[in-house]
Amino acid sequence: MFQIDNVSITLLPPTSAEVLASAPAPALQSIVFLAPWVWPNPASAGEAHLRFASARTGPVRAAIYDVSGRLVRTLADGAVSAPTVHDFALGRSATGSEALAMGIYFYGVQIPEGSFGGRFVIMR
Repeated sequence: MFQIDNVSITLLPPTSAEVLASAPAPALQSIVFLAPWVWPNPASAGEAHLRFASARTGPVRAAIYDVSGRLVRTLADGAVSAPTVHDFALGRSATGSEALAMGIYFYGVQIPEGSFGGRFVIMR
């Protein structure tokens, strides 16, 4: 007889969010690619951040979608960006005036290194 639990494994980025957020400007000159992730996850409204780093100059697109696939918020619209760390607050709607409702959301990111997606949860 075997028992199996509902187990999930999450791959965490090699650099913590606090290190990226507090990195001095000279440290950003040698940016390496860092795949997008949301931290913390799950989060209360207004606390979650989508962070990633691009090592190449190019267009950056990032957006949030609800479980139906509808666009909730555009974070970056494709403007060309130099290599840098990107940090977007996820707790507000497109207008920025109302908090995101509780639920599951998805993010999509397109940077010169590729296209990435993931999900995050807003809780109260």
